[in-house]
Amino acid sequence: MAANISGLAEVVKDQETGLVVPIDDVGAATQALEKLIANPDLRAQMGLSARSRVEKYFSKNQMLEKFYQLFN
Repeated sequence: MAANISGLAEVVKDQETGLVVPIDDVGAATQALEKLIANPDLRAQMGLSARSRVEKYFSKNQMLEKFYQLFN
């Protein structure tokens, strides 16, 4: 679960790699946590999807390539 702020939306894709809630919305955060607690299969699937996304887009090599492109 992540709040919908700055760079988090780039990393956490709502309903795919996690649950994104509006910032300062305690009710939405509570509902998201309850959903994750009640659904272990959903947690596992989102965890696998999140790991895959991080490995694909945010690996050390990917980040170095992005910095290289930025400065060249």
